[in-house]
Amino acid sequence: MKSVRNLSKTKEKKGRRVHSALAQPKFRKVLGDIRVGTLRIGTRKLSVPGFMAALNGPEDLNALLMREIPRQELHGVVVSQHYADKIRLAWDEHDKEAIAQEGVKWRDFKKDRVILYDPIPELFYLAKPNLRKRMSEMSGAPKHFFSQMANVATSNHVSLWNEVLQNADYLALLTWQMNLQNYSSVVTPLTPFIDGTPSSVTANLEANKQSSTILRDILGVSNAFYFGINYGAFKTSAVTDTIFSGLYSHFQTNPKPDAIIVRIRNLPDPRKEDKAEKLEYFAGFLQSMGTIGSEFDIPLFLFNGGSYGLAAIEYGFCSFSERLNGNLHDPVDPPDPDEESPLIPKPKQYSTVYHPEQKINLVWEEYLELARTKPYPAVEFSSAPDPNDISPRSFRLCAKHYRIAARTAEIRKIIDGVEAGNPRGLAEEFQRGSKARNVEKILKNPI
Repeated sequence: MKSVRNLSKTKEKKGRRVHSALAQPKFRKVLGDIRVGTLRIGTRKLSVPGFMAALNGPEDLNALLMREIPRQELHGVVVSQHYADKIRLAWDEHDKEAIAQEGVKWRDFKKDRVILYDPIPELFYLAKPNLRKRMSEMSGAPKHFFSQMANVATSNHVSLWNEVLQNADYLALLTWQMNLQNYSSVVTPLTPFIDGTPSSVTANLEANKQSSTILRDILGVSNAFYFGINYGAFKTSAVTDTIFSGLYSHFQTNPKPDAIIVRIRNLPDPRKEDKAEKLEYFAGFLQSMGTIGSEFDIPLFLFNGGSYGLAAIEYGFCSFSERLNGNLHDPVDPPDPDEESPLIPKPKQYSTVYHPEQKINLVWEEYLELARTKPYPAVEFSSAPDPNDISPRSFRLCAKHYRIAARTAEIRKIIDGVEAGNPRGLAEEFQRGSKARNVEKILKNPI
């Protein structure tokens, strides 16, 4: 799993940047900060930008594979680490079962795509003892680390992490993660969650630096820097300033990771306008990370970004992921139910449906009202759920597959717009019918 990523050097020819015939493909910055081109991450070659489906349970896997989406913009999948064992079992079982004629087997899907894991650092910040216990019982889990973190809370998480980073516990944790993520293109380390306090940012940067050295030099694998950040931290620019200065200084004299991965906890609903100051500071964070990625040729990924991922791409991110139920809140919750439950209100059993023109998620009742009055937007390689389908599970499967196809189609439009030389293509796409007001506010090229 050693890195083979080699972003090429370019040379000047007739006033434009071109690639050396002997070099590996490299990003070509065409307009603004949008990166269009190719990169290697792990052993995979990706066309950027792209989209990744977040798998939070076996049902998500079934939705992904129910019908082929032959787009290079579908980069692969992001697996929630605390469900890694369930997902791995689902992978194995899926290839053993007979599938519909239009479907695709997992072993065929994964050949040219990336698998990344989300370590979900909130599990070691919030009161989630049951999920931590579940992780501690997974094969090979470092017992001393989980014992230390048994009573972690928002008030003491940084101090507990600082103890971990001062002894051999972190090496044991990363070794376990490397084995747990053995299908991954790069190993994504568990790092302290950034709650907005200066001490949490300092601890996170230290953990990323240590993990990079351990994974690269001791364990010999490709590695990523990982930043899990609370959206509430963007009340000021302090978090952004500290992360930017820390990374810029570090990368000038130290080896770079194979990727930088960011996930923002509790992004606001795109259609419910949030405080302008937070959105402005969040946009500044995306811009600063885009600068780091561009300056040091490091691929950037935004996990669980939803429609905010489209804005992130405009700031230089290479790919973003989204939970297939559209939920932007804590990804530590249990996966969607695989069958009807009296404990879950029936409307919620149907999950949400993405609207590719409005750029928002519609709850079941909203979808029924719209889909029964006029045709729902057509998306290549998929179909919107049948509004007359009374089965929550089959409705969810169709909605999840439709979301993946719609997102990859959006990425294709972005690429086409860049290649056509339209600097405001993405903003114009939002202007045509978007209700995602928060995302519009942070687009780099607004109308």
